[in-house]
Amino acid sequence: FLAGQTWSTFGDVEALPVTVDLEGPPSAVTVRTPQVRYSATVNDSMSWAVAIEAPLADITSPDSTAEQAYQGFGDDTTRARLSSDWGHLQITAVLRTLSAKDADGQTDFLPGIGAALSGRSQVAERDAFLFQAVGGLAISRFVGSLGGKGLDLVYNPNTGNFEQMISYGGFVTWNHQRLFDKNLETNLTGGYLGVQNKSFQPDDAYKNSQYMSGNVFWRFTEGGRAGVEYSWGRRTNKNGEWGAATRLSFAAYFDF
Repeated sequence: FLAGQTWSTFGDVEALPVTVDLEGPPSAVTVRTPQVRYSATVNDSMSWAVAIEAPLADITSPDSTAEQAYQGFGDDTTRARLSSDWGHLQITAVLRTLSAKDADGQTDFLPGIGAALSGRSQVAERDAFLFQAVGGLAISRFVGSLGGKGLDLVYNPNTGNFEQMISYGGFVTWNHQRLFDKNLETNLTGGYLGVQNKSFQPDDAYKNSQYMSGNVFWRFTEGGRAGVEYSWGRRTNKNGEWGAATRLSFAAYFDF
């Protein structure tokens, strides 16, 4: 049993790549939240967990209806994991209990549901592949760069109702250990993140984005790392307009 704040049961920390950018790939599930969790070991290779996590509805609404959309119960999350010498494979699911009042004052139940598949595969002594794919209805608060942008529920001014948003994405990372030297490692990551836009959203509403990054980390002492990373990203809006940017980042840190 666990009670407290930690990584969401809907995510998979061990499948996340090491990056200089603290947010990591835009489509990664990196939420930390208060929860009550029960975990069980099925056998030597299988494990399972179920949790109730603190609710946090991520909603876009006009000022006049700011208090009319809410989440009445915590997020129900579960995961199943298969582990072996080659790595692990995990599947997770979430069920959300979102509600909102329409223009007539009637309360509509607008559930959220999502799933994710993730894992890490050690394909050679020095090489591993990490991946995650996620998608669902009204689950944007869990998904990397979408969190905090009000894309669980959006208000339709034409009907006076709230509507759920579909979001989806994923990434793949190649990790190579002992690059030229036993204390060097590199990570190459590519990813995609998108939403299914509504007809009533403005033309400059977010539609999708692509992401690529490459980094090298040097373990200069026990618990100490320094890294340099090049990253590229492109955003496309609902109307097709897009923009791209690149960034060079550095970081150094100690674990103690």
